[in-house]
Amino acid sequence: MMKLKKTMFIFLMVILIFSGTVLAGSFERTEVILPEISKQLSKLENVIGWTKLPEGHWLSRENRIPMYLSIDYEILQDHEKYSLGKDNFQLLELREMKYDTKDYYILYKHYTEGYYYYKYIEEDWNYLYYVDAYVFEKENLPIIKLEDEKAELYEIKIIAKVSKHYFNQGYGEEYLQDISEKIPASMEEGSQGALIVNALKLGDKVRFLLLEEYPYGLKAFSLISKTEEVFRNFYYETYLSSFKDFWEAN
Repeated sequence: MMKLKKTMFIFLMVILIFSGTVLAGSFERTEVILPEISKQLSKLENVIGWTKLPEGHWLSRENRIPMYLSIDYEILQDHEKYSLGKDNFQLLELREMKYDTKDYYILYKHYTEGYYYYKYIEEDWNYLYYVDAYVFEKENLPIIKLEDEKAELYEIKIIAKVSKHYFNQGYGEEYLQDISEKIPASMEEGSQGALIVNALKLGDKVRFLLLEEYPYGLKAFSLISKTEEVFRNFYYETYLSSFKDFWEAN
């Protein structure tokens, strides 16, 4: 009887030791492995945005597409919420990203948003400074081939999208670390829609729109079309050389 009790005691001790080892392992802290981001491969920052106003007059602004307002209210184009335009960006940049032994491209869009502290009476305007990051497979980087006066469309499938905002413009390179910390969770979510690049070459200039197609079907500006009609009322414009250099990141 004593021998049986001793055997059972040893058996129970083995189970407890094994269980303790498993539990200890299950509560072990593990650090998330963050992606490695390369230096900047290319950038696009000096563009002109154009909008056709109701009266047929064309209005331009640096790095933003002006709002669709009557020429009588043109003074508002640079005021508070209107100063954001229909779209804006201060910088587009491409970098390489290594994550989980695989290489990707990551496109960063630096742009401005804003809000009223008292939104219902539109008082106390504040700017916010955003960086959106789009991760995509390296083979999806578009090869830009443009013929004069012929619209082209390029679709970039997005596998992760991350956004970060700041309350002042002086965020420096903080965004690289801040966005890297968010990428692993976004990668686990799967497909994040697509970026649509519409481009139209006219001589040494290119008219273009960078639109986002969301996974659930909504599209920025509700415009995705491989025709000149896309550019009937608004677009960005830059030099052909600058546009091609940006996409030829290699």
